[in-house]
This record gives sequence, C-alpha cells and structure tokens, in this order.
Amino acid sequence: MKRVRPLRTEVRCRVLDVVSSRLEEAQVVVLGGPRAVGKSTVLRTLARNLDREVIDLDDPATARAVKADPGRFLDRPRPVLVRVAGDGGDRRAADHFRPLAGG
Repeated sequence: MKRVRPLRTEVRCRVLDVVSSRLEEAQVVVLGGPRAVGKSTVLRTLARNLDREVIDLDDPATARAVKADPGRFLDRPRPVLVRVAGDGGDRRAADHFRPLAGG
C-alpha cells in the first residue's frame, strides 16, 4: 500500500519546489503568511541548501536593525531570504526595505 503524506507536508514540499524553481531570477525571497504554516521550515531548508541565513523580521532586534540600515541586510550573496509572519507581513517587509527603492 502506498503511504500518503500528510497535507501539511505536501503543501510544504510544493512551496519549497515553487520557491526553488524561481531562485535563479530571485534577488530577495520574502516568505510571509499566517503563523505556524511552515514558513520557517521552508526557509531553513533553503538556507541550509544555499548556505544562506534567514532574515527574520518577526525578531524585534532584527526588524529594528533592518529598518535602521536595510542596505546592510541586502549586501550579501543572493538570494536573500526573509521571513515575516502575520497579516500584512509582505507590506511590513516592503516597508523595511522601501528606503532602498527610493520610496
């Protein structure tokens, strides 16, 4: 009998596949969404495979440091991996890096 993986694992694997397929073009990968859906797991897997660190904007000290000097966090090998949780996470991530875009 074929073993069926839990839906959560299937979704996480699919997200990892999609993100991995876009890495050649991606300069910055921001993974946001509700809490406890697997963002950290996906980003940790990517970080381990790419020898990168994850910028966690839910960590208050990291968020303050990024807000103060966003260029420092983007001045690293690409792609840059960013995690942000909760509603409006993508907007919060954009707000942190907006000074670099002149906006």
